[in-house]
Amino acid sequence: MRTKSLKELLALPQRQVPYILEPQLLGVGGSMVFYGMAGTLKSWLAVDLAFAFSTGSKWLDIYQTSKVTTLIVQGEVTESDYQRRMVKYCAHLNGSVPDNIFFDNDLELKLDGFVGLNVMLQDIAERKPDVVILDCMYQLMAGSVSAELDLKKLVNNLDKVKNAGISIVLIHHPRKEGDDDRGYDEMLGHSVLRNWLDTIVRVRGLPEGASQPTVVELEFQKVKNAEQEMQNIRVRFDRETVRFNLR
Repeated sequence: MRTKSLKELLALPQRQVPYILEPQLLGVGGSMVFYGMAGTLKSWLAVDLAFAFSTGSKWLDIYQTSKVTTLIVQGEVTESDYQRRMVKYCAHLNGSVPDNIFFDNDLELKLDGFVGLNVMLQDIAERKPDVVILDCMYQLMAGSVSAELDLKKLVNNLDKVKNAGISIVLIHHPRKEGDDDRGYDEMLGHSVLRNWLDTIVRVRGLPEGASQPTVVELEFQKVKNAEQEMQNIRVRFDRETVRFNLR
């Protein structure tokens, strides 16, 4: 370690962190989460984001993306069920099917251990993604999301991915619904996770408690690197085209 004077510190070259989701929502090697109750369309939001990344187009008609390659690691539904989702989404594409989105459907994959991490690292070495979407987090852990030690194992493993300049997007769930709104402390899990994340987005179905909402609100509860205040937005989901539109 070497100390620096103020003048020396100010004279250092300023490193510009490139962002692949603007404004400053997800940087290269950054981390982001969508969390919300079951049925609030989190997985569809992630799919829609992956397709926006595939062309570098605006996500939800608001947030500019960079054209990057995405790997979706899916541990909640079978490959055949996920294929049906993709067939439905691709039926309404205006152009050719992108070749820079990849999928790993593995209901037994656990990323808080050595074996699971190496399986994912092999996928990454083969497909060379810029973004990895993990859907959903608790299914991809052998340990408990509420245990500090278990979550440290997970984030330490994910740091090995981030250190290669790959961005991480998590799909996650909240604690049991209560009367108090505790901000992003409503997210399930130990504070290790909340501290590790750069951006935390809560997804709420409207009206509250709807089991299959068509309108969802995105609440930006933490955007560590944003240079502006992030406003909540509401989007409507068309279940026929599986697309989101501003409400």
